[in-house]
Amino acid sequence: MPLCSDVVSLEELAKKEIHEILRLNEESIKEKAYKWRMFFIEHLPGSLRTDLLCYGFSKYDGKICRPIYPLSYWVPFSVALFDKTIKYVPPICINDLEKDLPLLMSFVSYLWTYRPKITKLFMNLVYVYKNCSRWNVCMNSIQCSMNILCKCFEEGLASNLVQLQLTYQCDDSILIAIGQNSKCLKMLDVSCSSTITTDGIKSFLFKELNTFQNDMLNGSEIQVYAFLKCIVENRQILNTVCFTLEEIRLQYTKSNNIGWIFILSCIQSLKHLGWPGKWNIKKIIMTVWNEIIKPKTFNLESITLTDWDITCDEINTMSECLPHLKNLNTTLTRSYEPLNNINHQLLMKFWNKLNSLTLYVENTIEYFQLFCKNGYIQNLSELTIKSVSLDISFDLALLQSGCPNLIILDIVSMSLYINIKPTGKFEYLKTVKMEAPFEETKTWFLFHGCPSLEELQIFNEIDSEYWKNIFITPPPLICQQMKRLEIVFVLPNGIPNFLIQPYIMNYSIITEFIRKCSVLNTFGSISNFGMTTQDVENIHNFIRLHNYSMTIY
Repeated sequence: MPLCSDVVSLEELAKKEIHEILRLNEESIKEKAYKWRMFFIEHLPGSLRTDLLCYGFSKYDGKICRPIYPLSYWVPFSVALFDKTIKYVPPICINDLEKDLPLLMSFVSYLWTYRPKITKLFMNLVYVYKNCSRWNVCMNSIQCSMNILCKCFEEGLASNLVQLQLTYQCDDSILIAIGQNSKCLKMLDVSCSSTITTDGIKSFLFKELNTFQNDMLNGSEIQVYAFLKCIVENRQILNTVCFTLEEIRLQYTKSNNIGWIFILSCIQSLKHLGWPGKWNIKKIIMTVWNEIIKPKTFNLESITLTDWDITCDEINTMSECLPHLKNLNTTLTRSYEPLNNINHQLLMKFWNKLNSLTLYVENTIEYFQLFCKNGYIQNLSELTIKSVSLDISFDLALLQSGCPNLIILDIVSMSLYINIKPTGKFEYLKTVKMEAPFEETKTWFLFHGCPSLEELQIFNEIDSEYWKNIFITPPPLICQQMKRLEIVFVLPNGIPNFLIQPYIMNYSIITEFIRKCSVLNTFGSISNFGMTTQDVENIHNFIRLHNYSMTIY
């Protein structure tokens, strides 16, 4: 078992102790904010204060962090810790509108105080749960908070933003303030803000337009395309955000797609296009390329296609206009044209350049099987398959032969079965996530098929006896190179965190297993192993006593 670094251990201990001081002095901090702020700014560097602001927020594998503590618990700490050297603001989540809104207002006031001085800031604001019983009553207060935030953006804060997630509460005025004042913004997520309009998008992208320019943008399709074609070569009237933004997630609900046409025409730095909602982004991409930017191409590396309904001619066009495409999120439910030699080569050219594929399977997997058999996705390094039910299954041997170069494999609500044992191996596969795999599938991954495996997460597992035997006699792969092993057990009726046979695991089995693992540092939740409460507590004490560097919960 790897030991904790002394420096890391001391740093974590210091953070914990300082956080406890903050918690115990919450009332004093509120009353004497300036005194506490001066004390912490004098004695703690900005990086440590950034860590303390995020203390108590659990970071999952995804980009979004989920707060453990309510806003009322976190905001008083920001009074003492926030200044111009803070680089990251954790997600602010509002549950109780009446109690949390004044706190939100107070935090926005801190942003107002330091808005001209912050050099770089990653912000994650504001998660408001609209099912709150007093949502409509509090709308005016929420809007007041957003107006203050908008003014912060206009008067200095936006110029230093690098990443902004304002998922629910962005409207045209805030979007315009961001667009007109941002100098280094790279990522913008306003994906759940449903009030953004075409006018907001225009003002987000363009500097002040004269009457003629406005008339062109509000004119016929021919006039709009002609004007945007001029912009491709003459970009002086664009806001700086059009030259810096690399990723955008936006919910645009107008009855036409002109807003997306503006975005794709003007933001040539764009690399990642988030979920586009109901829009057929494939059609929009080809329209912009054919009518506006051709012969230039897009810099997009990642896109989402909500429905894969595409001809081979369109495949050829997309190969030309998206030369940098590496990551694709899509469904794959529509049939293809007959596979003659020309079509086969077109499909091979498009799919073989992808590194990452996220596939949403609705009711059939046959087209993905076709891709595996024909070698279209043999260069993939990352594959995620999400199905609506475990009724869909896939042959492991076909997956291995079709995607031999995978490094990451994530199978959600779909089972892998072994009909004929795979003849090859996943030589490079390091990370695997699966749900309720068959016993022979688990055994193949652990003993035969993945010599480089370092992380294994299994959800909805029901075979506790299998894992008891693994823990008692772990394979060399787990002992020597497994860094992360998480097993989430579940009953057949869908209730998590309980084994079918209670207490089949115990303190002795788990601690001896931990001793045998030389690099394991994440073991996930042992509370669902069906052990007694005393055994769980003793295992935590065992890890602390031996100073093991391991994350369990």
